[in-house]
Amino acid sequence: MFKPQPLGVGMVYFPALEPFFDGHGGLLDVLEVEPQTLWLRSTAALDPASDPPEPRSAHRLDERAFAALARWRQAKLLHGVGMPLASSVPSDPRQHPPWRDSIARLQPHWVSEHLAFQRVPQPRLAQTQGATDVHGGFLLPACQVDETVSLAVHRIAQLQHLSGRPVAFETSPNYLRRDRTQLDDGTFYAQVAVRANCGILLDLHNLWCNERNGRQSMQEVMARLPLERVWEVHLAGGEARDGYWLDAHSGLVPDELMDFCARWLPKLVNLGALVYEVIPDYVQARGMSHEALADQLCALQGLWRHRDRVFVAGGIRTEPVQLPDRLDPAAAPGHNANAPYSEGPAPADRAPGHLATSPPPVLTSAQWEQALGALVNGRHAPNTPRVLVDDPGIEVLRTLVESFRVGTLTAGLTLSWRLLVLRIGEGATAQLMKDFWRNHWPEPFAFDELCSFARFTQARLDAGELDVPHLGSVMAYELGVARAQQTGQEIWTRFDCDPVPLLSALARGQSPGPLVSGSFELRAGP
Repeated sequence: MFKPQPLGVGMVYFPALEPFFDGHGGLLDVLEVEPQTLWLRSTAALDPASDPPEPRSAHRLDERAFAALARWRQAKLLHGVGMPLASSVPSDPRQHPPWRDSIARLQPHWVSEHLAFQRVPQPRLAQTQGATDVHGGFLLPACQVDETVSLAVHRIAQLQHLSGRPVAFETSPNYLRRDRTQLDDGTFYAQVAVRANCGILLDLHNLWCNERNGRQSMQEVMARLPLERVWEVHLAGGEARDGYWLDAHSGLVPDELMDFCARWLPKLVNLGALVYEVIPDYVQARGMSHEALADQLCALQGLWRHRDRVFVAGGIRTEPVQLPDRLDPAAAPGHNANAPYSEGPAPADRAPGHLATSPPPVLTSAQWEQALGALVNGRHAPNTPRVLVDDPGIEVLRTLVESFRVGTLTAGLTLSWRLLVLRIGEGATAQLMKDFWRNHWPEPFAFDELCSFARFTQARLDAGELDVPHLGSVMAYELGVARAQQTGQEIWTRFDCDPVPLLSALARGQSPGPLVSGSFELRAGP
C-alpha cells in the first residue's frame, strides 16, 4: 500500500488568495490545486452541429495561472472537482488531456476526487435524441449500495491509470436523511477504500456536517474506517441555513472540530497533509483578515507538529494515548452487526468477497442518479420512492444548485444582469432564471453556462417575450470579453447606440440616460 510522504500543512489554492500567500507563505508546506478551475475552453475546433458554430467543450490549461503556481515552491496536490468517483457515468474524456497536463506541470504526490456523482444519465427517450447524460449542477451524494461500491472501485482504477499517481477519494457531505436500505457512511467509505486499495481524503468538516444534519456520528464513521488509509485531512468552516449546517468553506475551523481532529490525528499513521479550505469570496465578504487566516494556519501547524500526541484542555498530553481502532458495537446506535470493521481491524489480505452486503436497493445506482439529479434541478422524477421525493435535503441541494447557477451568471454577465434588474425588476429577472433552469440543465463550465443563458434570453428577445433594449448587445459584449480572455483574440461587438455611456452606467449600477443612436462597434481584447 502507498505510504505518503508527510508533507505538512496546506491550503486549497485560489489566485485570489495570492496576496495572503505572499505575506504568509512560510506557514504553508502544501498547495492543493483544483485543476478544472484553472482550465480555459479551447476554441481550436468548432462544433458543426451548432448554428452559428460553437467551440466544442474541450479545455486547455490557463498558462498564466500555471505560471503563477510555478513560483510557489510548496509541495503540490491535485484535487479534482469534475471527475467524481461514485458515478455510473464515465468521466468526460475531453477532461483527460488537461488533467494529464496538470499533473505533468504540478507533479503532485497524489491525486484525489470526490466520492460522489455529477453527471446524470438520461432515460432511453432522451438518449435517442442524442443526450446520453447531462450535468447535475453539483457534486451529489451517491446511492450507498454494493453496486456503487463496485462502480467506485472501477472509477478509481481508471483515474489511477489516467493519472499515473496514487488516488484518494474524499468523504463528501450528504444532506439527505439516513436510509436503512443503504450502507452507513463509514461502512460505505471503508468498503470502497479496501476494495479499491486506495487512499482516503478525510474531510472532517464534511463528516461534521453529516452528523449535525442527522446522519452517522463522526465517532461511528471514524470507528468504521481503515485509518491507515487516510492520507489527507481537510478542515474548513461552514454556516447554518434553513436548519442545516452547510459545507460552505466560509470561515475558520470551529473549535469543536479542531478538538476532534486533535484527538484522532495520532491514529492516522499514514497522514501526508492537513489542508485548510476557505473560499476567497467569503474572506472578502466577511472581512476575514490575513492575521486571522495566519492564526488558523499556526493552529494547524501546532496540530501537525504534535500529531503523535493528543491535545487536552490546558495543553498537550505527551504520554501514549489509546484510542479505539474500531467502535464497540454496543456503543453504536443503530449498529449493523454485518458491517465490516465492527469487531476489530480487518486483515490486510481480506478478499473483497468477504465484505458485508447491504439489503437489495430500491433503485439501481443509475436510477438513483436520474432521480436525484432530476429532483435537485426542479424536474419530474418518475418512479422515485416518496422517501426520496419528500426528503427535506432535496430542497437544500436544489438551493445549492441554483445558488451556483446564479453566481455564475452574475459573475460572468454582470452588466447584463444589472440591465435586466433595472428594466424588468428583481422578481421578473428571478423568474427568467427559473424558466431557464427548467429548460436547460446546468453546464459543467462557466463559459458554457453563460452561452446557454445568452441563447435562451436572445430567443425571448427575438420572440418579443422580453423587452429590454440593448440587452442582446450587452450580453454579446460580455461573452466577447470572456471569449477574448479564453483565446487571446480580439472580439468585436455591434451596438445600435453609443456603448460607452451605456456600459459605464451599468458598471455603476445605474440606468443609462438618453443614448446616441447609430451603428457602433466595441472591441474586447486580451
